[in-house]
Amino acid sequence: MTHQLNEMLDTLSKIDISNLDACKECFSPDLIWHYENAELPEQRGEVHGVEGLNLFFQRILNTQNYSLNVEVIHAHPVGDELLLMHTRNRTTWCRREVEFDVALIWRFEGSRVVEVWDVPAVTSGMRILSDDSSEKSLTNTLGTNASKHCK
Repeated sequence: MTHQLNEMLDTLSKIDISNLDACKECFSPDLIWHYENAELPEQRGEVHGVEGLNLFFQRILNTQNYSLNVEVIHAHPVGDELLLMHTRNRTTWCRREVEFDVALIWRFEGSRVVEVWDVPAVTSGMRILSDDSSEKSLTNTLGTNASKHCK
C-alpha cells in the first residue's frame, strides 16, 4: 500500500495547473474532473480531458486575482486506484487572502489520473487571512455567490 501511495503522490507532484500541457502524461486522455462549489456556481460541473481542465483552471484564474498554494494535510489510498486527500488551499479572492479546506478523491489507472472529485469547503472551512478590500459585503464565509462581488 505504501508503494502505491508513493506512486500516486509522485504523479500528483508532477502536475502544474499553470502548464497542464507539460504534464499531460499524468492524465488519462479520458480524464473527468468533477467540481462542486456553491460559491462559484458558474464553475460547477464536469470537465473532460486535459484541454477541458486547462479551460477550467483558466476560468478559475480569471474569476479571481488568483494565486494558489496547496498544502496536503492528509492523503489516504483506498486500494490500488483511489486516493482520498484533504488539502488546505490559500488564494487571493476578491482582494482578500483566504484559506479553505478541500476534499479530493483521485481515481488512478496505473500512474495516470482518470477521474477527480474536487469539493472545497466554502462555509465552515473558509477563513479570511487578510483583507485589502474596502468592500465589506462579504462576510467570513465570503457570502453567497461572492464571486459576483469581485471586481
